[in-house]
Amino acid sequence: NNKNAFAVNPIMPEIIIKNLNGADAQETIDAVVESLLIASQSDIGYQVLSMVNDLGYKIIIDLKNNDNNAQLDFINKSIDIYDIGKSINSFALILIHESVHAIQCDAGDITPSFLYNPVDCIKIIMAMEADVRAFELLASLQIANTEDDFKGQQFIVPEIIGDFKERVKTSPDMLRLLDRLSGNHKEYDIEKILMAGFLAMYDSPRIRSLYERTTLQSLIANGLESFRNPELYAKRISSAELIDKFAMANIKYIKKYINSPDLLDTAFYRAVSDETVKNLDVLQAERQKNPANKDEEDWDFISYSDIKKEQERVNPNPKKKSSFAKL
Repeated sequence: NNKNAFAVNPIMPEIIIKNLNGADAQETIDAVVESLLIASQSDIGYQVLSMVNDLGYKIIIDLKNNDNNAQLDFINKSIDIYDIGKSINSFALILIHESVHAIQCDAGDITPSFLYNPVDCIKIIMAMEADVRAFELLASLQIANTEDDFKGQQFIVPEIIGDFKERVKTSPDMLRLLDRLSGNHKEYDIEKILMAGFLAMYDSPRIRSLYERTTLQSLIANGLESFRNPELYAKRISSAELIDKFAMANIKYIKKYINSPDLLDTAFYRAVSDETVKNLDVLQAERQKNPANKDEEDWDFISYSDIKKEQERVNPNPKKKSSFAKL
């Protein structure tokens, strides 16, 4: 019903609906179509959805009990939707989120697996999520500033612009991004904004702890005894190798603007929560129960607390507190 108010026609992948009929099915399809329409209004959202469409991904709607609103099935090339949620605008960002994951996995082969050392699994997941969140933030900025881009002409419904303007003002993720950009995103090019959004996720211990927890839970679900298997959890990946994988997926801003290819292996970016340290200790001890693993190098992890102590030792009275100061 708002389609004529939009500037850009949506990218429209194939939509498949399961276990819904009649009015409920149509209402759900309409909500997904409107979310695609909103996502397509940002230049970056349009580009991402176009790439995923070209890769042959479809959207499968199967409303059922699941911890996620949506998740990617890169093997079957589908974005599986389990819950639209209460906000069409938020769901538009979720579609961008899962679409960027599709590009990471399909074009760049960036996929954590049981082959990787758990510390490197966390490194991979952190970088993947930092990347998708950067795209979400950029899309929000672009939609919030649609009026500026179109010189005041109402090509997009005002309520949607207003909602995204509010997100830009209040979202903790956005505030961290703007802090990285010294407050003014309009002075920077698109790739620099993406880079700031990528690094901004690492400024949130809460978000990092969440992804650490879910990563280890997925590994532990494979059974503790699996950690004794020398053929699993042995593969390593360096920061530079991981950044090259993003570039292979045509996600080149990280390699272009990162301060050092080794950045994600430095203490601040590879640090984990105290809870994760305890869990990694347990898993590494389990691994050492197999004599075949006795010569394996130490997993070499460091805690947020250690980072905080070192920062306080080096600079006891900083003008600006670090992200870990609150821990």
